Amino acid sequence: MINLPWNLGHLVSVLPPQNRYTAERLANYHTILPFYSPFFTHYEQDSRLEMMTANSGKMFYQIFS
Repeated sequence: MINLPWNLGHLVSVLPPQNRYTAERLANYHTILPFYSPFFTHYEQDSRLEMMTANSGKMFYQIFS
């Protein structure tokens, strides 16, 4: 199973207002997602990123289990 974070959108929303982080930036620069991305289609990459930024992580683990 691949362990990737979820709720990154919520994390970004509670950071100080002047930060320069977005959920996509966190996912692409601070997780292992970029190492797995070459093995996904473009649609799968977008889908994983969307699930990582959303507030429901259960669906994400079901895909990778």
